[in-house]
Amino acid sequence: MRRLPVLQSSSDDAPQRPPWHYLVIGAGFTVTLWLPLAIVATWVGSRLALWVFGAAAESDLPAAVARASATQKGWAAVLQAAPLMLSFCLACFGSALLVGRFGGKAGVREAVLGNLFGSAVVLGLSLLAGGVGGAVAAAAGAFMGASAALAGWAGARLGRRLRR
Repeated sequence: MRRLPVLQSSSDDAPQRPPWHYLVIGAGFTVTLWLPLAIVATWVGSRLALWVFGAAAESDLPAAVARASATQKGWAAVLQAAPLMLSFCLACFGSALLVGRFGGKAGVREAVLGNLFGSAVVLGLSLLAGGVGGAVAAAAGAFMGASAALAGWAGARLGRRLRR
């Protein structure tokens, strides 16, 4: 039986990307990781709202909302937003972890800046869709910036530790 020789190249021989490339890669990771998580978080948030209003099914929801108190409506809003916020933090952490682990010369700075760029993309797309007020956009931007920075910092540091 004839066998072909295996050529192995070390990682030192491969050309390295410049660190700024990982800003764009990190932003893409952030958006790509967040989209499926957001779908699940939206479903979980709607189930929590049904629970708060005491509705058995979605068809019962309009009547339940009509007779709900302001406190119940507030709790429903918080419980619908919380899974989305958590999913965004997880996406930022995962994106920064990947950049920190596989980013070559890129480090914590590039991972955090990539997350911030991804946050700006997500916020910009939501503003283009319309229906978002100025106060909501400002609050979402502040949250997204803080979570991108904190989760990005933690994820990138862990990713750097996981390098060989």
